[in-house]
Amino acid sequence: MSDEAPDDADTEYIRVPFLPEGKAQIIPLEYEEARIVSFMAADSYFQPNSEDSAILDRLDYNNLVRIGGHQIIPNAGDILCRNDECEFFGRRVYFEPVARIPPIPVRGADEFWYEFQRGDVEFCFGLCRYCGTVIAYDPLIASWGGPNNPMLGLAPYLGTPQDVAATIQLQDQVMTSVGGAGRFVGGSLEAAVSGTAAVVDPEPASKALLAFSAAHGVDQAQAGFRTAWSGEYQRTLTSEGVDYWAQKLGANPKAAYALGEGVNLGFSLAGGAYASYRLATPAFVSETGTQYVYAPSIGSSIENEGHNAALFAQYKQALTAAEIENPGNSMSGPVLFNGPLSGATAAEEAEIMESVSLLNLVEREGYLSPTGRVSTSGALRADANKFAAIERARAAEAGTPYQGFVGHAADTTWTNRPDAAFWVDVSQKINSSMGSQAKRYPLGYFPTRFVYQGEIE
Repeated sequence: MSDEAPDDADTEYIRVPFLPEGKAQIIPLEYEEARIVSFMAADSYFQPNSEDSAILDRLDYNNLVRIGGHQIIPNAGDILCRNDECEFFGRRVYFEPVARIPPIPVRGADEFWYEFQRGDVEFCFGLCRYCGTVIAYDPLIASWGGPNNPMLGLAPYLGTPQDVAATIQLQDQVMTSVGGAGRFVGGSLEAAVSGTAAVVDPEPASKALLAFSAAHGVDQAQAGFRTAWSGEYQRTLTSEGVDYWAQKLGANPKAAYALGEGVNLGFSLAGGAYASYRLATPAFVSETGTQYVYAPSIGSSIENEGHNAALFAQYKQALTAAEIENPGNSMSGPVLFNGPLSGATAAEEAEIMESVSLLNLVEREGYLSPTGRVSTSGALRADANKFAAIERARAAEAGTPYQGFVGHAADTTWTNRPDAAFWVDVSQKINSSMGSQAKRYPLGYFPTRFVYQGEIE
């Protein structure tokens, strides 16, 4: 995997045409084992208790070979397909992990790992979703290599395990400091917004709540500053106080810690939202004692403050309409669907809203084409029709036949895939209307969200 002439002994890395073969037995994890392994993979700050640690020791967690399943790969950078016959050759692709292997001995030998012997790294093997080519790389290295890293073989030289550990520690400190700076800014904004709202709010009870929110913002800002300065996470006085009293009342330390952090986050979210609301719709009392609320975005006054939800909904509709009329990027933005020119029944309008809702779900799940809208002519259309026919036959066999058209959600033009994330039963009229409206957007257009005109009018 490297040049035939070996590197110097102190910079040598893996030099084998293929990894040694060895027999292995695939053993599925039990529930408790899978739970703790998932927690460890999903949260780098997770601290296992004694029972969890015993399970990890029994599994030899640091030398665990993971095969199949939904795997979370930390530090995964851009992954490129190097199969020159793949339509995504040299471009970033969706990587489907198959196995992750640490540098463990094979048949009692581990010399072939060279500098990676007993190192805290993993080598990931997976498939390019588009052509099926096997891709092997080390996520720790790939994340530092940049978009031009070919990621062929296992990886370029990384350094000794001690160097890796030191670099990872430095990265953690830098990221923690950056997060602390963000907390400082957020806390400062919370204090400023809540403090301003407390000054102008005429209601004593509301003024007191806003003053408390401002004080909490100061607490958040000081904790963020100390975190940014030290590179180590610092808790707020609010979190520590809740933690202290929770333990006094009998909670275990882990639960008390989680409660303190949760209450602290809740205060930030609730306080900031409430202060913004009070500033956006300041209340005042007229000479007659009747309470009014001025809504500047609508330009009218109403007597019932509870109607603000309706006004806010109108405001959001106006913002959405303005965004559609004035997109900031000609090749990226919202996609607007209208009803058919001939009009739509209530049932057909419901079909449009359901399809738009599924389109937005598909966009959030990352299922859309990475190259934007594509042409559906040729083989892609033929394959899409085949998948739709298979789905129609499946539904008929299951006793739930389609009454209308077997529709792709999202349409193939947005996903560049012949199959669908969701199948929908729609009328031919609505399917044709939404398909033709997609052609109003140029090839390569990246949707940020999908909107139905009827919901913003």
